[in-house]
Order: sequence, then structure tokens, then C-alpha cells
Amino acid sequence: MLVKATPEEITPANLNDLLRLCGSDLPPIKSVMGIAPLDGGNGYMAQSYRLEVEWERSSGDTPASLVAKLPLPRIFPQPQPDMQRMFRREAMFHSVIGPATPLRTAKAHASHVDPDTGAAVLVFEDLSSMRSFRDNESLTEEQVAACLTDLAAHHAKFWQSPELATFDWLGYPRETKVDEPSQQDFFDGWPKLVASGAYELSSAQLHLGEMLRTKMDAVYDVLHFLPETITHTDLHQENIFFDGLSPAFIDWQLAERSPGAKDVAKLTATCLPPERVAGARPQLIRDYYAELVRHGVTGYSLKELETHVELATCHYVSCMLFLGDYDYDANAKLPMSERTDFSCQRVLAAANRDEIIAAVEAL
Repeated sequence: MLVKATPEEITPANLNDLLRLCGSDLPPIKSVMGIAPLDGGNGYMAQSYRLEVEWERSSGDTPASLVAKLPLPRIFPQPQPDMQRMFRREAMFHSVIGPATPLRTAKAHASHVDPDTGAAVLVFEDLSSMRSFRDNESLTEEQVAACLTDLAAHHAKFWQSPELATFDWLGYPRETKVDEPSQQDFFDGWPKLVASGAYELSSAQLHLGEMLRTKMDAVYDVLHFLPETITHTDLHQENIFFDGLSPAFIDWQLAERSPGAKDVAKLTATCLPPERVAGARPQLIRDYYAELVRHGVTGYSLKELETHVELATCHYVSCMLFLGDYDYDANAKLPMSERTDFSCQRVLAAANRDEIIAAVEAL
């Protein structure tokens, strides 16, 4: 692998070899003058670094800095198969979909999967001049609306496209159940969550949880047979940058061939302030739907979308509770101000609504 898992491997020679291998039009790098890990850039599988670079030659549009995303040392050189799939998804997204989508994404100057290990190394444009967010921050309703406007254009472009079947690198839950907790996970896990006392659950939340103990399979039976597109599926605050109200979307390791309702659900459930979900969500969904129609999507009603967003929210309730690494017994001993399970708190708030209960009761 040309650039491995440590900053010491980020040399001009290695970077130039990688950029040439990936067909980049950037000039040769003369020196790397600074390497700094990005705050918040240490994720589940990779660490991102900002590189201050000097070029052999440059023009007015040659960037002064780049971002390199490398596999974490603890999982290199032999990532687990699920990690290998996620590395490949992100690399292939930037190679195949990035140039075609109307979404603003971080331009990938190099996107390479090592054939021996399955790990990926990527070199992106540096988005540090844009507004970024931490997980404990919320987006405004205007920012979420701007994201949904752009996502609708992206979803519409790939809506029920025959091309989807050729993208074998995408996650495909209908066949693989990728990134989905099982019915048994929910059945066994929900009572443990309730017993921990980590959350003051309302009667509506308790009712929904008990229903999902026996209806999660039914939720997926619906979600797996909806109109498909290419979804991000992990739209939380740290994966969206803003230039004014114009969003850029990063971190496509969980990209899927699945219904657009999943992106709408995750964005509106985990990025808005919890107290604004109930009030803001209906209009945001209506506006997203209007954009889908404007971009040519037909045969799909607003009522269907509204129901599907609620069922997709159940998916994220299940993911947050049973695919996360939260220690609920430990969290129960901490005041809310000292806890870090912000996404889980927000998704549970989104589940505290009559609309989601009605969608599940109808199954």
C-alpha cells in the first residue's frame, strides 16, 4: 500500500505515486510541510490528516492543502471483512458516483483500495474553510432544508435506475441485511435499555419499543421493497459541511442501494434539536417530496414518503440502540450534560411522536 496507516508514510514520493496511480491532474508534490490530525476525524475505521503541501509547480487553483484519510493502525494491515466492504464502498463512491452526482462532495484526488488488505486510502480536497459541526451541535431548520433539497436531486438522479444493479460494491440491505440489527437483537435489547434507566422514556416511546420487539421484521419487509436510489445512510452533523447554506457531504463508507426515506429519516431525526423534530419534520418532508417531483420522480405519493420516513426512523432507533457501543448502565449514572450518546438521544426524541406509532401499528 502506497500510503499506509501512519503519518510517517505520508511522504511526497508516496503521495505522488498514489496521485499518478489514480489519474489525478494535480502537479507533483515537492514537499509536505505540515501534517495534522483533523479534530474529530478519528472514526470507526480511519483517521484524517490535513496536509500542508508545496508543489513542484502551481497555478491559481492549485490547493495549498489536502486531506488524507488513512486506515487506523489498529485495523491495518488486516481489516475485518465488513471493514473491507466499507473501505471499498467509499473508494468506489468517489470513483464512480462522485463525478456524476449533483451533490457537493469532497473532491477525491485519489481513491484507492489496496488489493492485498482491502483497506482504502483517499486524498480529498480540504473543506476546512467551510462550517463544520460537532456531534453535540444541532443544525438549523434552514440547513436541514438545504441538505434535503440537494439530496432530493441526488436521489432523483438514481431513482430506480437500472445502473443500481451494476454497483455491486454498494451496500444492499434487501439481500445482505447489511448494517441492520435483527428482530432478535431488538427483542432482547429493548428490555435491557429500559431497565438501565438511561433514558426517561415516555409512554409513547415505551409503546413503540414494545411494538418493535415483534415488528422490526415487518418494518424491514416494507423498507426492503421501496423504490431504490443511492443513499448516504449516515447523515449526522459531522458528515456535513456548509458554505453559507450550501452543504457538502462526506464519509460515504455506508453508502447503500436503498430508499431515499432512510436519508430523510436520519437527517431530520439526528441533526435537528430534539425539541424541534415534531414541529419541523412535516414541512421538511413535504419540501423534499416537492423537490423529488420537480426532478422527475413519479408514481410515489407524499403519503407513502411520510410513512416510509417514519419506518426508516424505526430502523435508526434499532441501529442506535443495538449496533452502537453505548454502555447504558454507565450512561444512566451520568448527567445528560456529560454524556456523548447525542445521536441516540435525538433518535429517541424523534420516536416520541404519534406519527411513528401509527406507521408501526398499521403493519
